[in-house]
Amino acid sequence: FPVTIHNGKIVLRNATAKLDNLGLTVMQGRVIMNGTYYAQDIAHPSMDFSFDINGMGIHQAGTEFNTIEKFAPVTKACNGKFNARFAMSCALGQDMMPVMKTVDGKGQFQTIGVVIKDFAPVMKLADKINLDKLKQPLNVSNTNITFAITDGMIRVEPFTVSLIEGVPMKVEGYTTLEQDINYSVEMDVPLDKFPAGIMNQAGSFLGQLNQKLGTNTNHFSNT
Repeated sequence: FPVTIHNGKIVLRNATAKLDNLGLTVMQGRVIMNGTYYAQDIAHPSMDFSFDINGMGIHQAGTEFNTIEKFAPVTKACNGKFNARFAMSCALGQDMMPVMKTVDGKGQFQTIGVVIKDFAPVMKLADKINLDKLKQPLNVSNTNITFAITDGMIRVEPFTVSLIEGVPMKVEGYTTLEQDINYSVEMDVPLDKFPAGIMNQAGSFLGQLNQKLGTNTNHFSNT
């Protein structure tokens, strides 16, 4: 993919390369990089960088960048853009790619006009709760996410996102280097969002419950 350098400088000294406000255009997004590449031990190089990214294509980033693909596989099922500010340090292999198990970092990620389509965990959630609306392309509300990368996993602090209008979801959890996903999701789903068959079953259940208990309950509290 093409990269255009706009400004900043790189200083080479004592087997290190120091980047000072290096401004780039990458995948239609603007990136500012600061940090240092260490090559005193040429067999075991390392890096310590910070990034400020604005308006980059989320699908392209998930497809082209190894680190993003490993820690955020959902990006490959997304279209739209994102902003991000984060810092990371890691060892580098001889191919100059990050050694994933050594990555440490933290930062913030903001979605902009993102649509998710055919992401396997969301498909499984839709099957679990019998909510076919989640299987359709989902417009993600612009969302701010705080994360940290340690011990081969990315941990996401709790955040709220709306994938279906009127249904906020509170999400938190982590993704491992092996792309195992462990997230908890809390949803307040209005009953009118569920299929009619589910509502009929619920009404039948309430009728049986009222008959047995002599009560007059006529609705569920869906919390």
